[in-house]
Order: sequence, then structure tokens, then C-alpha cells
Amino acid sequence: MKQLVVSCFLIICISCGSYYYSECYTLNMSDNSLILEIRNFKKQHPEFKVMTTFENGKRGEMHDGLDSRGVFYSSYFYIEDQHMTLHCTINMSKEMPSKSSTIQLIGISQSSNFGNWKRINSKDLSRKQNAQIKEIFENRILKKLGKWANH
Repeated sequence: MKQLVVSCFLIICISCGSYYYSECYTLNMSDNSLILEIRNFKKQHPEFKVMTTFENGKRGEMHDGLDSRGVFYSSYFYIEDQHMTLHCTINMSKEMPSKSSTIQLIGISQSSNFGNWKRINSKDLSRKQNAQIKEIFENRILKKLGKWANH
């Protein structure tokens, strides 16, 4: 039994990359197509863009993009009526191009300074809060990106 639990834990951790608390959603499109869909979504729905104040004092959009290793593409969505920012990633480290991609809902910030992140599916949030956040993400963003499956 102990071996089975460890095996299941490893499968969950590996399937979502380094973000093992994340909620994973699979879409029937390539990673690059998903990134393009996210960009188009934000053009059509600018209210979901995350605005920030930069070090030089100017305000502007916090842009999505690849991490320094080129492994994870991070995307942020602002949910104004909930005063929260959602952080999502797409794991770009696949060896072979795929016809499907996985977007991971990682966490939320309800801070005005873009800090104090709380991880999805962890003890940072109650079950009720987790369910509400996932429902908001699924209905307001994911449905507009394409057909998806949760795993």
C-alpha cells in the first residue's frame, strides 16, 4: 500500500511538472496555439490583463512569457470583481510536439502588490475557496480558450 501511495504521488507530481499542487487542464491544441489563444483572449478581453507599476514609476501591463530556462510559459489573469490575479503555466519542455497542451492553474494573489501568493489545491486555501477559484477560471477563461478536460 505504501508503494502505491508513493507511485500515485509521483505520477501526480510528474504530470503537472514542478507545480504538483496545481490544477491541470488539457486542451486539444498545441502549446503554441494555446499561447496564441491566450494572447487573443486578452486582446478581446483587456479587463483580464494584469496591470502593475514598474520600478520607473510607470504603469503598464505585466506581460506573460517564458521563464529563464524556457520550460514554463507563465500567464496571469486579473479577475476584477474578485480582486485576484490567477497565475497559470504551460509546460513547454516536451521533447516531441504534441497536438494537446496542458495549462496549470498554479495560484492566486489578492494583494495589491502582486505578492502573497496562495497555491491552488493546498492548505493555503479552503476546499470551498479552491472550488470557487477553479470554477471562476473554468467559466470565465478556460471555456473561451477551447474544449478542455480536467485531470
